[in-house]
Amino acid sequence: DPYKQLELGVRYDRGKGVPQNHGLAAELYHAAAQQGVPEAQYNLGRIYLEGKHLRPDMIKAHMWFNLAIARYPHGATEKRRQAVLARAVAEKRMTARQIDEAQQRALDWRPQ
Repeated sequence: DPYKQLELGVRYDRGKGVPQNHGLAAELYHAAAQQGVPEAQYNLGRIYLEGKHLRPDMIKAHMWFNLAIARYPHGATEKRRQAVLARAVAEKRMTARQIDEAQQRALDWRPQ
C-alpha cells in the first residue's frame, strides 16, 4: 500500500516511534512516489533538495516537485503552494538546460 509506505517513511524521516533513518525514509518515499502519491513525491523532492542521506540532485528534486504539484487534489492548495516554492528554490540552483531536463523527466514519468 503506497500510503502505508508514505506513513512509514514519515516516521523514519522524523524519528517518530522508530529510530530516525533518512535512508530508509527515502526508500519508502521513493516506493510510494513511484506509485503516484503526491505527498511522497513532495517529500522525495525535499530529500533531493536538502541532500538528506541522498546526494543533492536538483534535477530529481525539480522533477518530483513537478509531479507532486500536478497530482495534489484541488483542495490541497497549501501543499501545492509549498511544492511550488520548493521547486523555485531548486530552480535557483539550476541551469536552463537542467530545468528543461527535469521538466522532460516529469513529462515522461509513468506510475509503476
